[in-house]
Formats: sequence, structure tokens, C-alpha cells
Amino acid sequence: MAGERPGMAFLRRALQLFAAVWAACGLAIAVTPRWILVSWFDQVPYPDYTYVRVCGIAGLSSAALALMISRRLDDVWWWSWAFVLESGLTALVTTLHAIGSVPAGSVSCFWWIFAVTNIVLVAVLVSGIARAGVENPAPPYRGYPWIPFHQPRPRGPTRPMTGWSSGRPS
Repeated sequence: MAGERPGMAFLRRALQLFAAVWAACGLAIAVTPRWILVSWFDQVPYPDYTYVRVCGIAGLSSAALALMISRRLDDVWWWSWAFVLESGLTALVTTLHAIGSVPAGSVSCFWWIFAVTNIVLVAVLVSGIARAGVENPAPPYRGYPWIPFHQPRPRGPTRPMTGWSSGRPS
């Protein structure tokens, strides 16, 4: 966007990169999971690919959310931490899988590509968040509107106690 600060511009591009990668992979895996996994990456065929398609749809949804956040970045840039968490945990799981639990008959290169791609996305997103945070600090936490933490709570009874509820007969 014209006149945008460099840190925000970097984070916007990082979110758009995240969205492009996750949308492309999500769409491919949702539409043709068997062809991608078995033909391209030599994975063992599964009897049912429904869960793989659901993961592809979830990837498309994350990409859409990243694009929405990139459009309102000045107001909600710190929401980008959600994608760091998502990519970081995905990188952790796929790395551990590539190291120790690839099924017999499958090739681990798919999982390494998956892991390294998400590690790169985490690095780019954290770098963008750090730059954006210097330029535009997050607003202070003021509590939820329905829980007024900033107002002192009344102490003691709010009305005089009468009858049996006070512990003494009236």
C-alpha cells in the first residue's frame, strides 16, 4: 500500500506469502490428495483420503484468514501470531514424523519439504511481526467490555443484609 511503513509492508508480504503457500498446498491436497501424495511424493496409499481433504480445506481457510488480516494490518497486526503458532506446530510435527515415523514404503522427502517450508514461513512471519511491533506497538490490554477490570470492584456486601441471610435472626 502507498506510504506504508517498511515493517508493516514486510509483515503484509509475509502474510501474503503464508496465504499463497497454504492456499496452493491446501487446494492441491483437497482436490487431488491421492495423486499428490502417492504419485508425486511416493507415500503409501491410504484407503480413505477424507481427512487429507479436510486438512486441505483447513489450509485454504487459514490462507483466507491471513489475507483478511493483511488487509487490516494496521489495526490487528499482532493476530499474525496465530499463523506463527500454526506453522510452528506443523513444522514440529512434520519434522518429528520425518525423523522417526515414516511408514515402510514411503519416502521422507515429502515430510522434510513440508517441515522446511513451514520453518521458513515461521522465520519470515516472526521477522515481520518484530518489525511491525517496533513501528506500531500493540494497544494496551483493557479487559473485555463485559468484565470491567479497570474499575475497582466493590468490597463487602452491596446492600444491607437482613433476615436469616446475615447469619442472625431478624
